[in-house]
Amino acid sequence: MQTQMSYPALSTVWAPVRGNRVRRLALKFLGWVVLGGMLAAIVGCSNPLADPALQATPTRNLRAPAPAPAEIMPPARPSVVRGKPLYEENCVACHGNRQVGYSIGTLFMNPKPTRFIYAENLRQDSPLTYYRAITKGVLGTAMPAWDLKLDVQQRWDVAFYARSLPATPDAFKGGKELYATHCTVCHGDGGEGNGPQAANQPRHPTALADPRYLVVQTGQHLWYATAGLPDLPDHNWASVLSQDERWQIVNYIWTFMYDPGFTVGAFQP
Repeated sequence: MQTQMSYPALSTVWAPVRGNRVRRLALKFLGWVVLGGMLAAIVGCSNPLADPALQATPTRNLRAPAPAPAEIMPPARPSVVRGKPLYEENCVACHGNRQVGYSIGTLFMNPKPTRFIYAENLRQDSPLTYYRAITKGVLGTAMPAWDLKLDVQQRWDVAFYARSLPATPDAFKGGKELYATHCTVCHGDGGEGNGPQAANQPRHPTALADPRYLVVQTGQHLWYATAGLPDLPDHNWASVLSQDERWQIVNYIWTFMYDPGFTVGAFQP
């Protein structure tokens, strides 16, 4: 009697093959998703004006940056009076101001444009970082370059107007009073480093009003300097002043470099 050969059904043979193929495709797709997320994170982190706010206590870094080269400095003292109309014409649609938030067009931007009205978003970058971002744009964001539309002075004016947006009357007035009480004796009334006790210090006090020095400083660095320096341990106001009071001093020091458009201590918005 002839034995009849039996063969497995085609569906039972193809099922594991098909299943393996689907799994391979799914894993490949997942891999591309993960890789894309990593690349997006890297680009976002490379943005010097990234929007996420700093923590209340930023990372301590006391290494002072080198002074800015003379050729990159503003031709004249930056002015928020000149910078305001330029900002409102070219920047407010994306970045907003005290009255206007994000526009509908920014909903699909990633990362979102920096909100300059929040002081914590400004403390991690120097004025020079802002000027360079305005000049050449920011890679990985919707921020374009403005060097073909705005001249050097205009870009500096816009940069300092943006940095002045978190300012409040009490902060400027308080900063001036605190500076006069705790800093003038060494750094001088105008930040020239010529206070009455300057000659008695272990080293000559920093000329805070020197634009080439100030333009490369971050708020973080100036703030931490109020809590002591490696070669000046007595330069420590952390036990005397609150964190907010030390930030007020920092905000006032910036006015040595730019014209805020009002008399500090008699603020008129």
